Amino acid sequence: MKNKNLSSKFYNEFIRLKNISASDSSLPYEVRINSNEVKNVYFSADKLDNFIISQIKKASDSIIIVNAYFDWKPIADALIEVKNQGKKVVVLTDKSTEYRYMKDAFVNYNELCMEYLQSYEIEIYLYDDRIHKGIMH
Repeated sequence: MKNKNLSSKFYNEFIRLKNISASDSSLPYEVRINSNEVKNVYFSADKLDNFIISQIKKASDSIIIVNAYFDWKPIADALIEVKNQGKKVVVLTDKSTEYRYMKDAFVNYNELCMEYLQSYEIEIYLYDDRIHKGIMH
């Protein structure tokens, strides 16, 4: 971050919330630092997945997902569900995802995530750091 003071405040708030989450499972937390607002902070992968999937399912006519590494089958399935409802779905992800196999909390699948999405005609754009300067995440 350019502003070290803001970065320090964000880090301190993150640590405070993480310590609270160890004893309190009522996530997510809303965070406000100065005038900047982070809407949700999650410390549990399950709760984060459920939140992301619920937001995907709320798409009114289209959804664009930007994620550096995309291989989580439950999220891919939610995108396919939205696509099957006639909504436009676009995924922008890192080129390395092209060769990532899908997985979920219990299973590693033998299918590449991008091939799975493409089989449902989901638009996929791969970020290639050899072309663009810098890494995606």
